[in-house]
Amino acid sequence: MATRRMTNDEHMDRIERYLSLWLKGGRQEERRLKRKHETDEKLAILMEKQRELDERLQATEHNENS
Repeated sequence: MATRRMTNDEHMDRIERYLSLWLKGGRQEERRLKRKHETDEKLAILMEKQRELDERLQATEHNENS
């Protein structure tokens, strides 16, 4: 069975669909990486605040014991 050749319009439609899917996938990956980066930044801030609180607590305990 012979396959029919695509017309130029069909070929362009197929290329457009592939490009659309490729770009959509790229945007989704960009959003995922942005969310991951934002989460990493928030975790870093929380860990820094926890470290500061631990230092304050140790200083307070040290002053009370002196």
